[in-house]
Amino acid sequence: MLNNLKAKCIFDIIGWKTMKAYISVETKPGTAIKVVKQVKEKTAHIVSADAIFGRFDAIFVVEAPSLDDIDRLVYTIIQLDPDVTRTETSIVLELRQP
Repeated sequence: MLNNLKAKCIFDIIGWKTMKAYISVETKPGTAIKVVKQVKEKTAHIVSADAIFGRFDAIFVVEAPSLDDIDRLVYTIIQLDPDVTRTETSIVLELRQP
């Protein structure tokens, strides 16, 4: 996995203006809807958020100016929620034109 410094340099070179990611979240039983509502209220980077059935309990689609912004969202908002037990972040690898 690229560290943030390398990722920033690569994304600057290819001209990406925003980063997009899917954040899959496992929650304590019965708390997925509450987690989705609480996270959506705490950040403007959420494009879409849903409680779901399957391996994960919720999924967030986020767009942010940088990987640092996505890191902050995951580590200081989502993972600090006491009902969140695990997250998995997938960065979108599509080219964005400047």
